[in-house]
Amino acid sequence: GWRDLEGRLLHLSYGTCSCYLVLPERVDGRRQGGVVRLPADFSSSCMRGRFSPKDGQLHVIGLKGWQTTAARDGGFHRVRRTGKPLGIPTALRTCTKGLYLTFDEPLDAATGSDPESYGIEIWNYLYSSNYGSPELSILHPERRVEQGKPNRDPLKVTAATLSPDKRTVFLAIEGMQPVHQMRVTWDLDRKDGPPMKGELHNSIHALAEDPGFPSGH
Repeated sequence: GWRDLEGRLLHLSYGTCSCYLVLPERVDGRRQGGVVRLPADFSSSCMRGRFSPKDGQLHVIGLKGWQTTAARDGGFHRVRRTGKPLGIPTALRTCTKGLYLTFDEPLDAATGSDPESYGIEIWNYLYSSNYGSPELSILHPERRVEQGKPNRDPLKVTAATLSPDKRTVFLAIEGMQPVHQMRVTWDLDRKDGPPMKGELHNSIHALAEDPGFPSGH
């Protein structure tokens, strides 16, 4: 099986031919959260996923039709969970002071506690009868760009604090607020292997008070 990800919600993307782990949270009774891409690439779009009762692994099929990065007309893939860490966050908690990211492996002490290792961007969308929306700046609402062009505001990460087991990092962020779209990036060293780089996207409907580090971390 998938061990620590057993029973977790996955999102399959037709357009990007990829699979995302959903990182949910509940604030004031409302669901919110984010997604982070799993390190698996597919030759064609992902439309149906099933876990096999025989080996506990994910099997995915897909096709190529319209607006997709698929390289082939169709694909059938098995996604096998190995013993190696994924190098991605498996939990997300936002609060009025910033956010907590819990990874599936300990973070490098030096780069993990360096605020410069992380980046935060925010923007909104316009809900309307139109198909799609331009990105809307929150800090500079007068700034307009054409649809399809980035129009994002950076937020400053003032501090990065690691938990005792170094798997969770708290990012103190200036200007936390409800937002349609937040993008979080990280670029961390590893003792063995390539750097740990990635991004996640999340939505914030409401902000809770600072919960502190998760128990046991």
